[in-house]
Amino acid sequence: MRNPLRSLRYRIVFSIVVIEVVMLFVLVWANTSGVRQTHADRLTQSADLILDQFTATVGRFLLEADYASLEEYSQSVLNHGELQYITIVDSMDQIVLAIGSASNGRQLDELPEDSSDGVYDVSGPIPFGDKIRGRVDLGFSLDVMQSTIQDALRRGATIAAIAVSLSIVVALVLGYGLTANLRILANAVERFRHGQADVSVPIRSRDEVGQLASAFNAMVRDREDAVAALRQNEERLRQATELAGLGYWIWDAVADRCVYCSKEYAEALGMTVEEVAAKGCGSSEHLEIVHPDDRTAVDRAFNALKSGTGFRLEYRLTAASGKMRWIEEIAKPVPGENGSIVQAYGAAHDITDLKKAEDQLRQAQKMEAVGQLTGGVAHDFNNLLAISMGSLEL
Repeated sequence: MRNPLRSLRYRIVFSIVVIEVVMLFVLVWANTSGVRQTHADRLTQSADLILDQFTATVGRFLLEADYASLEEYSQSVLNHGELQYITIVDSMDQIVLAIGSASNGRQLDELPEDSSDGVYDVSGPIPFGDKIRGRVDLGFSLDVMQSTIQDALRRGATIAAIAVSLSIVVALVLGYGLTANLRILANAVERFRHGQADVSVPIRSRDEVGQLASAFNAMVRDREDAVAALRQNEERLRQATELAGLGYWIWDAVADRCVYCSKEYAEALGMTVEEVAAKGCGSSEHLEIVHPDDRTAVDRAFNALKSGTGFRLEYRLTAASGKMRWIEEIAKPVPGENGSIVQAYGAAHDITDLKKAEDQLRQAQKMEAVGQLTGGVAHDFNNLLAISMGSLEL
C-alpha cells in the first residue's frame, strides 16, 4: 500500500494545515493573553479602588467601636460582584469582623495572575487621624475572569477549526491541480527510466510544471546525442590510455574491494583483470610480487590511502619469470559527505624503460666524470714532468 505521506498533494495539504494551525494557535494565544491581561488590569484597579475607599471609611467605625455600622457597611461592600470575603483586624491584630468565605492559609497576591487558589487576596492598613487603627483583607474571586478567558478560548478554537477545515479543502483543490500534471510527468520519467526512448509529456500550462515538462521533452530529445558523445569520449579515453600504457583502477572503500581495473593495470602487475578485481589493490597477493625492499613502502602507502592520504610511488615488481619491472603508481582518495573515504582512484604505468634510460644516463655521466678526472690528472702530471725536465737540463 502506498504511503500517503509520500504524495506531494498530501504533503502540500499537511504543510498548509500545519502553518495554519501554528498561526491560529498564535492568534488564539495572543487573544487569550490580551483578554487575561485586560481582566487582570481591570480587577487590579477595581481592588485598589475598593480597598482605598474601604480603609478610608471604616477607620471611624473602629475608633468608635461601632461594630454594627462596620458590619452593615462591610456587608454592602461585599455585594460587589467579585468580592468574596472581607476580614478586618484591629491594631492588636485581633479579628473584629470576618464575612464571606475566606480560605485558610491565604497569602497576599501582588497580581491576579499570582493567585493559586482562584482568589485575588489584597490587604491594606486602616488609617484614621494620625494612627493606624487596623488592617483589612479583601479577597476577589477570579471566576469571572477565568470564565471570560474560557469563552475567548472556545470562540478562538471554533474559529480555528473552521479556518483549518477551509484550508484543507482549498489545499486539496490546489494540490490536485498541481499534482495531476506532475503525475503525468512522473509516469513519463518512469517509462524513460526503463528504456523507453520515445517518451514525451504534453505541455498543458506555462507555469513551472509546464516548463519542467518542456525541459523533460528536450532532455529526451538530446539523450541519444549525449549517449553517443559519451561513448565516443570513452573510446577516446580508452585509446589514449592504451597508447600511453597507463592503467587505472577504482577501489570501493565501503565494500573494501576493487570495483574496476583496466587491462593495462592488470598487465603492469602481471595479473589478469579478474585476478586484480578479486584480490584487490594493495592486497597480500599484490605485495607478494613487489620487490622485498619495496614491500613496506607499498603496504604503508595503500594503508594510508584507506585512511584518506593519497600517494605517488615508484616501486619494483618481480614477474613470474623472474624479470623485474619498475612501476610508477599514483592514487587519490575520494571522501564522502561525512568526511570518511568512500572511494579511491589510482593509475599506474610501467617505467622500466625509463629507469633503464636513467641508469644508462647516470653511467654515461659517471664515465664522463671519470674521463674529465683522468684528463685533469694527466694535465697536472705533464706540468710536473715539464718542470722536472727543465731542472735536469740546468
